[in-house]
Amino acid sequence: MRWIGLALPVALALAALVHATPASGDPEPRFVALDLRIDAGEAPLAAWQVEVTYDPATTKVLSLEGGETEGFREAPHHDRRGLEGGRIVIASYVPADTAAPAGETRVARLHLQTTGEVGAPRVRLVTAARPGGAKIEARATLASSTDDEGRKQE
Repeated sequence: MRWIGLALPVALALAALVHATPASGDPEPRFVALDLRIDAGEAPLAAWQVEVTYDPATTKVLSLEGGETEGFREAPHHDRRGLEGGRIVIASYVPADTAAPAGETRVARLHLQTTGEVGAPRVRLVTAARPGGAKIEARATLASSTDDEGRKQE
């Protein structure tokens, strides 16, 4: 009779393990880090907003982290529904105009989980502004991330 009390927890643990293990042919999830970079040329970049689109069937945004410069070090603001919905709006601004970087800078890093055949996420710059709020011309790109020592992240 005592073995019945032990059999139930063991059966539940095995069922959970089988459920958590991908069936043969199911792709293993991969984790990818992408750098969001904005090139504002010679203008100081004080604020930005982008829209990133991706296939929600194969990609999930796990988290966002801040950029490489002091002004954009904090994680950017984002639409929480966009973490799984196929479209995420991301934005940030510098807390002090003196922290606005010029040129190309990493303003954020996106951490993704992907499965199966994955198309590259697309980024569209919605707006960029200099200190004082005047709109500036800029270009946004997403590329494979490198860590602080320059190693490519998978």
